[in-house]
Amino acid sequence: PDTNQEDFYWTEWEFSVFKDQHKKNIGILCLGHDITETERKSLEAKKFAQKVETFIEEITEGFYQLDKDWKFTVVNRVAVNILGIPKEQLLGRKIWDLFPDTPEYNYPAQFRKAMEENLSVIFEDYLPDLDKWFSAVCYPSQEG
Repeated sequence: PDTNQEDFYWTEWEFSVFKDQHKKNIGILCLGHDITETERKSLEAKKFAQKVETFIEEITEGFYQLDKDWKFTVVNRVAVNILGIPKEQLLGRKIWDLFPDTPEYNYPAQFRKAMEENLSVIFEDYLPDLDKWFSAVCYPSQEG
């Protein structure tokens, strides 16, 4: 670089060794590709993703995201405190493995309604095993 990060040219290189009929090295072919724009866009995307992650972590409500297989993919600190389960034990696990999927509770039917009908739902539910009332809003998306 001449002065700063913007002066970098990002490159990616491929090398091939040429050999003769006796398998003796006789040359090297080097192909370089300018990947500067791709790298800059990747850095922009990472910065944006970090902003979204920070926003989710700083909101005052519990927030989590479930994928289409009902697995936790994102959980903020408030949700961890409300649910009383460490983030590491939530991420990658199906909600039904941790919380009962029974008609006794309102949330399983409401979660399915949001996913199947692709509409937002608002509901309340009491979980006696946690001795807590929950007010929830579910927003379906293509991810879950």
